[in-house]
Order: sequence, then C-alpha cells, then structure tokens
Amino acid sequence: MPRMKSLALNSISGTRKLDLNTFCPNVESINIGSLADLERLEIGNCSRLRSIQIYSNPKLTSIEFGSHPETESLYCSYNGLSSLSLKSLPALRNIDLSSNERLSRLELNEETSISAILIQGCAFQSITDILKCCSSLRELSCSYNKLTELDLSGCSNISELRCEHNQLTRLMVPQGSLLEHLYCHSNQLDEDALNTLFDSLGQVVNPAIYYPTSLRQYRISFNDDPGADDCNRSILNDKNWIVENK
Repeated sequence: MPRMKSLALNSISGTRKLDLNTFCPNVESINIGSLADLERLEIGNCSRLRSIQIYSNPKLTSIEFGSHPETESLYCSYNGLSSLSLKSLPALRNIDLSSNERLSRLELNEETSISAILIQGCAFQSITDILKCCSSLRELSCSYNKLTELDLSGCSNISELRCEHNQLTRLMVPQGSLLEHLYCHSNQLDEDALNTLFDSLGQVVNPAIYYPTSLRQYRISFNDDPGADDCNRSILNDKNWIVENK
C-alpha cells in the first residue's frame, strides 16, 4: 500500500499486537481507536507521518515509535499507558495524553518546540523533566494528577495553565505573566504561596478605559485552596485580573 496517505483502524476486537512498520511509507495520518484487546503497538518507517491519533484502547500499555521527523501532532488519550517515550518525534508541537490514568513517566526530545501539552487525568507526581524540554510552551493542562510543585518560570510564553485538583504547595510562573486562564483551585496553596503567585502575574491594561470591547481577559481561580480566604486579593484587583470560582 505504498500510495496510502491515511490509515484508520477502529472498533476491532481480538488484536493484541499491531505492527505497522511495513504499512506506511507514505502515510501522513494514523487513527487507531477502540481496539478493545490491543496491548502493544509499533509504528515505524513512516517518515512522512504528521498526525497520530491513538485513543480508547484500554489495554494498550506499550507503544514504540520509530523515527518520525515530521510528526507535529500526537493525540493519545484514554489508553492504559504508564510510560511513553517520544524522543524519536523531534517535530512535535501538540501533545494530548489525557486520561491515561496510570501514566507517570514521559520522555521528550530535547530539540522539540512544543506549544501544548495536555496530560490531565494521569498519575504524574512531577513534570520537572518534561518542562525542561518545553521552553516554547504556551498551553499546559495537568489537572487531576499528583503534583506537589509546579515551576513554569522557564516557560516565558505560557498563556494557558490548568493545574487544578493536584496537591500543589508551590506554583511558580514567569515574572510578569499574562495567562488568559490560570486555574489552580483545589490544591494545597496556602496564603503565602498564593500571594507570591499573585505578585508574579503581569499588569493587565484596564479594558474599560483602553479597550471597551476587549476580547482578551485574564482569569484566575484558586478557590478550595487553604489560603483562598486569607490571601491578598487586592493584588489581583489592582492588576485588573478576574477571579473566578470553579
């Protein structure tokens, strides 16, 4: 099938191992979903592959990627993964690994320029090593994990952060950050941790004065954190941030 550019395998039972190493010399997109018995997947020799979708395979615990120099998008949610290496995908821009409930280890290529990582509903206790490879990161969704500390001070372009429902006691963002959404509620952030976070946030130009029909607003939520009642909300008011209760 040398001319095939897209490959879709969906809703198949009885297949425990899938080897695509000889099927995709010219394939640009792969869609593998709802294979009830799939445990192991190998994808290699797909040098033109740009998009990978692997989802809703509850028994899938092993994925091996060959060299895919052009792959920019990976959607790999609702599987049974506990670890995953993406070192052979240097062109990745968008990664969605959400709802792999056992996933606690992820390896990235250090040369990637990743824009978005979605890992909500996994089992990460730390993502420090992941963030070291993500200086260009703009969106991070890591809610419903087991994180106790999150340091995004090296991610100067971050504009969307969802880290609610963890165990965070420290949350650090780049100085002067303007995040359109910063949801950090339902953590363990005390008064000092929240005030430090507020001090780090950037000043928002008053939209009522300068932009009467402004489309861009900057919102933060921190309810159900231990310091929510005693923190200094005036810092946010003075910076024109909108406080939401989630």
